[in-house]
This record gives sequence, C-alpha cells and structure tokens, in this order.
Amino acid sequence: MARCAIDCVKAAKRVKRSGRLPGSLEPEETAGVDYWVADGHLIRQHCPKLSDLYISRELKEHLRKLTGLELTMVPDMASCMNVNVLPAGHRYEKHVDDWGITMVVPLTQCGGGRLLFEGAPVEHLDPVPGKGLIFNGTLYPHEVELVTSGVRLSLIFEFLVEGAPVERSEGLSEALYGLD
Repeated sequence: MARCAIDCVKAAKRVKRSGRLPGSLEPEETAGVDYWVADGHLIRQHCPKLSDLYISRELKEHLRKLTGLELTMVPDMASCMNVNVLPAGHRYEKHVDDWGITMVVPLTQCGGGRLLFEGAPVEHLDPVPGKGLIFNGTLYPHEVELVTSGVRLSLIFEFLVEGAPVERSEGLSEALYGLD
C-alpha cells in the first residue's frame, strides 16, 4: 500500500488558488489553497488498491460499526478520495466540507501539520501515520496548521450518509483538484 501511495504523490498536481472557495471560513486576505493533490482519478490510475479499499464492503461495514451510520460512496470520482501533499511552509485553510462524512488518515509524520477542529469533540489530530479520524466535515470547521518541517501526506475518503440529500458547490471540484 505504501508503494502505491508514493506513486500517487508522484502523480499529484499542484493546485494554487487565491480567494475564498465554497466552504472557506478564512478572511478574504488569507483565503485560498496551495497544495499538491492526487484526486480520485489519479488514485484509481496509480493506486488501484486504494480505490478498491474505498469501494470495499469491508470498509463500509467497518465504518458502519464505528459510526452507526449507513454510508455510501460520493458520486464525484475526483473528490471521493484524494491524497493531499503539504510540504513545509504550507497549510490548508479553515473550511467545512460539502460531503457528509470525512475520513482522514495521515501517511507521514511532520513538524506542525495538525488537523485542527472547531466545536468538535476532538480538538486536533496529530500527523501520526495510520492514526486516522472519521468526522462530519459539514458540521465541524477544520484546517491544517502550518507544516514546519517535512512533508504532510494524508489520505482522504469522503462518504455520504445514505438517504441524505446530495449537494456539491458548483465549481468546487474543479477548484480543489485543478480540473479546469
């Protein structure tokens, strides 16, 4: 699995956008993203094992046991799963997600780079490889603090609560994954 994650990182695209995107909670002067990302299309191409994990019955059952929720896959291939890359000197702005349930799994350890939450039962997630977290990304604002050393790699899987309405902010996938 580690080898295919490395292949995803090699294929990742830099996405740099200034200004507020849908879901951003940043002031206009600090809003924007500057990171490298392997979206769901790149993951499926370069790391089919991760793609298979996302659609597996075993993961769905495990998440149901953990959350008590029936979860379904996000219909947008670009945003249903991604590997985010934040090198030293980068952060990810405070935002809420469009999709319901977010699973974040750090793949590397780095200086800084904690996932910070506002109003959630958990205040932060340290970037410890394999120590993940599942949360409602639409309810809890979150951000990644400045990475001070090393590179922060994280695997993100997005899910919908079965039966919940599906809405995606227009143009968000294009802006976040450099699809335009």
